[in-house]
Amino acid sequence: MKRCILWLCESKEQTSPAHAASYDCDSCNRSFKSEQALGQHIESSLAHACSSMYPTHHGGVSRLLEEEGLYFIFHDVDDSAGCNREYDTNIKGWFMCRNRTCASRGWSSKRVAITIRMYPGAKYNARVYHQRCKGCNDLSRPRLDGSYAERVAYRIKKCGAALVSKLCQVRTRFDMGDFHRHIQIVL
Repeated sequence: MKRCILWLCESKEQTSPAHAASYDCDSCNRSFKSEQALGQHIESSLAHACSSMYPTHHGGVSRLLEEEGLYFIFHDVDDSAGCNREYDTNIKGWFMCRNRTCASRGWSSKRVAITIRMYPGAKYNARVYHQRCKGCNDLSRPRLDGSYAERVAYRIKKCGAALVSKLCQVRTRFDMGDFHRHIQIVL
């Protein structure tokens, strides 16, 4: 009879919510009820992403392009499918380690990797890669300075130089309103 009671207690302990299996994310210090939930967290959480896009910085890029008479739209899908030009370069940024147990407060870098892509229809995007903290190896998303807009605008101008020279010839045939519509269609 004692064995049955002991077995019932063990069985009860194993099925109680307090003793349910948990799936832990070590870098976030969060627990999940299933392996699927942990996987979804890792996939969708910015803390685990190895790169980001910064559509909020499009205004700075746009102002620099407008100086040259270029008008591009930010392509908000982070995918190289359909892009007609791609270029890897570096920008500057500042990183902050979010791991509370890490002694590192943050670091700056003049070599933040970035991939700039151009798409048909005068669209572009830029993927900025995260860096790992030297203290704890956690990924950190950079805070960007003006070098992002300068580098992206420079690369778009340089990659589009051949198209721009053709469009400058066409520009004399259109008024500015028509030219803006035309440049978006051609690029």
